[in-house]
Amino acid sequence: MIMKTTTIIILVVVVDVHLVEAVVVVVVVVVVVVRVVVVVIIVVVLRVVVVVVVVVVVVVVVLRVVVVVIIVVVLRVVVVVVVVVVVVVVVVRVVVVVIIVVVLRVVVVVVVVVVVVVVLIVKVITLK
Repeated sequence: MIMKTTTIIILVVVVDVHLVEAVVVVVVVVVVVVRVVVVVIIVVVLRVVVVVVVVVVVVVVVLRVVVVVIIVVVLRVVVVVVVVVVVVVVVVRVVVVVIIVVVLRVVVVVVVVVVVVVVLIVKVITLK
């Protein structure tokens, strides 16, 4: 009887030791896996966050530069167009005024010449 009890106790102790070892191994594996997964998740999330932040910053900077360039280019074009329009208007007015003045001078000269010629003709006719 003592032999049977000792064997059972030894078997129970052996089984319990193996069970404890198995549980310890499982717990260690689970803890290591969880730590690795958490570290990987943190690293991946941090990388994604860094990439997103960098992309957002680059997009914002590029958009600002593009907007500033567009505004500068548009303003330059507007200034050039306004200057060209003003120059054209001024030149056209000057040309029109010059043409009117020249035409008026020519008309006045022609009228004076015609009047003088007519007067001379009339004098010559009346003198004969």
